[in-house]
Amino acid sequence: MKKSIILLVLLTFSLVGTSFVGADITTKQPNVVLAAQVKILNDTGRDIYIYTSQGRTRINNKSGHYVNCITGIKIHRDNDKRRGSVMFVLNPSMCGKTIKLSSYL
Repeated sequence: MKKSIILLVLLTFSLVGTSFVGADITTKQPNVVLAAQVKILNDTGRDIYIYTSQGRTRINNKSGHYVNCITGIKIHRDNDKRRGSVMFVLNPSMCGKTIKLSSYL
């Protein structure tokens, strides 16, 4: 009788313990803000090439380019068909807004 009570208590604690462990497991999702984009506006007075996660892009003077708002993506200045220095990194506060390149050059 005493062994069965101890066995029942141990079984109860093991079931309760596994339910808490299962509740704590989460999967990592990329930091994506759905249906939001960032407009990168070239207000520098000259044509500029940039490199985003989507590839190399030319932005003509006084025009813009839209990129998906994925936080953590680095926007590089592109020099002579190679990736240059990082101008800025997308963060959640930039989503849905216009970013002027003159602020980052």
